[in-house]
Amino acid sequence: LPHIAAHVEKQVQENIPKELVLAMNQQKLLIDRTENPIPPVQAHIDVQPWLCRTVHLTPHERELIWIMCDDSGAEARIGLDEAAVRAVLAVFLTTYRILGWAEESFPLWVREAAAPSLKRSPHALN
Repeated sequence: LPHIAAHVEKQVQENIPKELVLAMNQQKLLIDRTENPIPPVQAHIDVQPWLCRTVHLTPHERELIWIMCDDSGAEARIGLDEAAVRAVLAVFLTTYRILGWAEESFPLWVREAAAPSLKRSPHALN
């Protein structure tokens, strides 16, 4: 998570308040995603499951290349622009919150831009 967030943070110009810009851009992304939802990707019926064992992140120009590898040396690569990196951070944060995992790995600008986490009693029925 810190490497993914660092890629976005490097894109901010030096002459403006970094934390403010990062939080505002993250909020804009979340609003855009809410107003223009994208349907989930459906895997083709013939696609064989593939287990990623390691992940490498490589900056390339204005993208972050996400490389996923299995034990046999096969790999899948995804080029992520700034908006896609921000979306990944938002999805990870949502997942962490659902699972009740600690959020401290996320920069403050990601946590503040997202909706507050729901605090439920462990004894709640719903």
